Amino acid sequence: MIIDQELPKVLIDQRQCFSEAGLKSPQELSDEYAQLGRKLVLEGTARRAEEGDRLGRIEDPIPFRTLIADMAEENAWPVIDFNIDFIPKSRPKIEVTGYLKIDWRLGGAVTEYKPRKAITQYQPGKVEIYLRQRGQIQISVIDEKA
Repeated sequence: MIIDQELPKVLIDQRQCFSEAGLKSPQELSDEYAQLGRKLVLEGTARRAEEGDRLGRIEDPIPFRTLIADMAEENAWPVIDFNIDFIPKSRPKIEVTGYLKIDWRLGGAVTEYKPRKAITQYQPGKVEIYLRQRGQIQISVIDEKA
């Protein structure tokens, strides 16, 4: 039997979870703020173009002063959306590495067996019974008057 193994290692990648929770790397932060800046510039440009078109329409019956006041009021109060969100949305990526490879090679063992006769020695035991002392009782009378 030949065993080849690499001990297991558990790799846990939580970068996506941390990113969703706001803990981003400097590269991710710079990319995100670059996209946000680009989006805000495009929205600002579109809003100013639309306001310019509104001011350029002289055929509208709305007075010019009222139009400027309306645009100022629209831009003075930003629309803020409130929402509830739960983080993180994605699971961490878990990867287990390592392996165990067993190569079985059958028939490779050589055994030689010769039965041997058992050697035994036996001496029969004997019990000797003898009497060390016979039982006796000694009775004596003690005269208390004397």
